[in-house]
Amino acid sequence: MLEVICQTTIGQSPIEIEAKVHDTIRNIKSMIQAKKKMIPSNHFTLFFGGQLLEERGGQHTGLVSIKDKSTLQVILAPKDNLSISVKAPSGQTIKLKVKALFTVSDVKNIVGNITGISMIIVRNLIYAGKKLEDHKTLVLNILRI
Repeated sequence: MLEVICQTTIGQSPIEIEAKVHDTIRNIKSMIQAKKKMIPSNHFTLFFGGQLLEERGGQHTGLVSIKDKSTLQVILAPKDNLSISVKAPSGQTIKLKVKALFTVSDVKNIVGNITGISMIIVRNLIYAGKKLEDHKTLVLNILRI
């Protein structure tokens, strides 16, 4: 048995569950839902080690290296669309509706497609004074700030 700590919103107490090495991510989400009486499991996602844990394909705790006392991030996302504004290198402000699980690279590509500006020029996206990491999702970038 593995004791897994599930951290929800900042300021809330973590949820502790007991999982088996071969429990699927779907099972883990069901345990969290049952323990916390949370919103339906399709309204939150799990992250571990900066990676989105997928329910599809039978991904389980052993495959993603979840060990005893590991901490999972529970991201509530009933509406995973975000409205953001991006200031392009030209000075133009572009308003976008994007998914919280888009990577920064995804957003850069969208901006590049809208403006016709090469992605080589669109080097950095900044949020709250911090450079966002290309390979991470918007949600994970914002959580680390």
